[in-house]
Amino acid sequence: MLVLTVVLTAVVALALGLAPAKVARRRVRQCDLGWAAGLWLATWVFALCAYHRPGLTVGFDAFRLAAITALCGWASFCVAGLRSFGGRGLRFVVPLLLAAALGSEVFVGNVTYFNTHSYQPFQLLDYLDPNVNVIRGQGSISLDEDHTYMRFLDIDQPIYNLSMDGLTNDDTDPLHWDSFFNFRINATDEANSRLNYFGTWQIAPESTRSQVISLDLTGNIGTMELTASGYSTAFAAFPVAVTFTGITANAPRPLQFSLLRCIAVFLALLAIYALRPQSGLWHRRWLAGNVCDRAAGAVLAAILAAFVVVVPFWEPGNTGLATENYNVAFWDHESKISFVYEQYGALAHSLLNGRLDLMQDPPEELLALDNPYDSTAREEPIL
Repeated sequence: MLVLTVVLTAVVALALGLAPAKVARRRVRQCDLGWAAGLWLATWVFALCAYHRPGLTVGFDAFRLAAITALCGWASFCVAGLRSFGGRGLRFVVPLLLAAALGSEVFVGNVTYFNTHSYQPFQLLDYLDPNVNVIRGQGSISLDEDHTYMRFLDIDQPIYNLSMDGLTNDDTDPLHWDSFFNFRINATDEANSRLNYFGTWQIAPESTRSQVISLDLTGNIGTMELTASGYSTAFAAFPVAVTFTGITANAPRPLQFSLLRCIAVFLALLAIYALRPQSGLWHRRWLAGNVCDRAAGAVLAAILAAFVVVVPFWEPGNTGLATENYNVAFWDHESKISFVYEQYGALAHSLLNGRLDLMQDPPEELLALDNPYDSTAREEPIL
């Protein structure tokens, strides 16, 4: 099936890549072949990224064949149309840009639909530890401030996402109708032999989008723990008070077409076309025109300049300034920044000294581990 899809997408990309030569009644040029090869390659690069979990070749079926072929056909059609009719005015370009926006909404805006279509869902509550103290109803589970912990044992299969089923808010306070709570996620997988923290899941009963979370776990899951906690700040406090009928693991995501997002993409594409280098707006001498033209040019320049200055310093971690707490050579367990940043600092020191590896040998305790990539084993007190 995979080989058939590769061949089929190559035929589609080649046919539409050579279409501009046919429309213009000219001989095929090298650029036509380049466009065909580039779009075919771009299609498969996108597919590799979209189907990264569990993998492009895992569960490859007829639906995936149709989806990838349609993606290649849409991209090749839009590019071939713009190459053939892009210079003939808006009456040709607008329909092509509309097709591009519609395809972007379907294939890019709903990439999770295609990615999760082949998932095999299962009910996580089937693995709930019977000794866990939760409020069990008729086909439902309830959590409150005294019952916040759930443990799931012997799962022995991969989990890519979690989705709450039949979630309702049990808080009777009228001011808490839009409350939410948090689930702390701990689990063991093939890369972590001990329970490891995999993030916090913020859930609002009134927001269906918050009731699904994607997880970055490795291989089959052994044990998973979900610990609920309420939301509390100086301005608001929401207790844990919810009831749900299930937690679906590996839930396929629905196709959700957003008209607003599609219109926004269409207007952005239309603006890009209007400001292309060949357009009249591009060649217009704005600063040599009337007062309104000069004012518009000055405002745009000020916005762009502010953007360039502000964005790099929006987050302190993006500045890259050489301070006492940034880009230190090695992990000293005391720096105010995370080990991720310090790894890059250590690599920079190595590169400046003509080495491609880090200039610090791993400790003997790390070398003695059976699996040094097991993050939970590395966190033992001896290390």
